[in-house]
Amino acid sequence: MRDANSLTTLQRGPATPEDGYLIAAVDKRVDGCSVMQMHGDVSDLRPLPEPAEETLLRPAEAE
Repeated sequence: MRDANSLTTLQRGPATPEDGYLIAAVDKRVDGCSVMQMHGDVSDLRPLPEPAEETLLRPAEAE
């Protein structure tokens, strides 16, 4: 369905620290489920990434 709408293919699997997405800062829900709305393309909605098996807290890094 995403291919038919010219949207990028989704990668399934846990998120890693190297993964980064430019998302719109909105609280978007579809059928009660939270989704990411990609910045620059309001029709590109993606499921939230699944956390890795071992969830670690990391301090924020200053630029």
